[in-house]
Amino acid sequence: MIKSNKAQLAFFVLIGVVIILAFSVVLYIGNRETDVNSELIKLNELSFANAEVKLYMQECIENAAVDAATAFGYQQGHYTLPNDSLHLQANDVAYYYSQGRNQIPSNEFLEENFGKLMNAQVMRHCSFAELREQGYTIAQNTISTKATILEKKVVFELMYPIEIEKDLKTRVEKFSYELPYRIGHIINSSRILIDAVEDEPYALDLTLLLYQDLDISVFNYDPCNQIYIIIDNKSRMPQSEEGYVFAFAVNFEEEYCDYTVGSIPEETFDLFDEFD
Repeated sequence: MIKSNKAQLAFFVLIGVVIILAFSVVLYIGNRETDVNSELIKLNELSFANAEVKLYMQECIENAAVDAATAFGYQQGHYTLPNDSLHLQANDVAYYYSQGRNQIPSNEFLEENFGKLMNAQVMRHCSFAELREQGYTIAQNTISTKATILEKKVVFELMYPIEIEKDLKTRVEKFSYELPYRIGHIINSSRILIDAVEDEPYALDLTLLLYQDLDISVFNYDPCNQIYIIIDNKSRMPQSEEGYVFAFAVNFEEEYCDYTVGSIPEETFDLFDEFD
């Protein structure tokens, strides 16, 4: 009877040990999965363990954002300029006002086109050629960018699946970058200017320009067309000495054309030649 009780006791102890071990294994696996998920979140935030890869990605995305913003300013927020544009010697300038119509695109249109411009510049800047030369294997997929234009910055969210492998394989899908350019403020100021042009075509109250904290110049391209050039010296990268440039054109109905004006200054063409 004693031996039977001991056997039963040993059996229950064994069962208890098995349960404890099983619980420990489950707990370990759960913790391990949590660690992996945390690591993926960090990778999605561009927290590469390899500083070399991290620096490369940060630089190429920043350069892409700056160039996308430059194209946005010189193309009036369009990915492809519309046919109804003012044709210059080097570039076209889209009309924000033409023949009595306000043609400033909606914010949704501008953000969608900004995303397309960013896609193109990321593909240009993030070729990964330097990393491949250093022995990295890179596999990349289609890029898709969501751009959000705010008053004092532009936020880019990029879905760009990439696998980078050398000694270890790293997969990252999402990048985000904030460009400290006041493009939302510039667009809002442009809307104010066009509203004023609509109210009084070719009789813009020039004091309105003084109330904007932007450097705004108006050039008479010809009797019926004007070009507005906005320079924001508060929108620049730390290493840059030049402000951000944004431009748009205005086309008047015949009755408001001013045939007393001269031609546009030649240096204005130089400004657009630099972008081209």
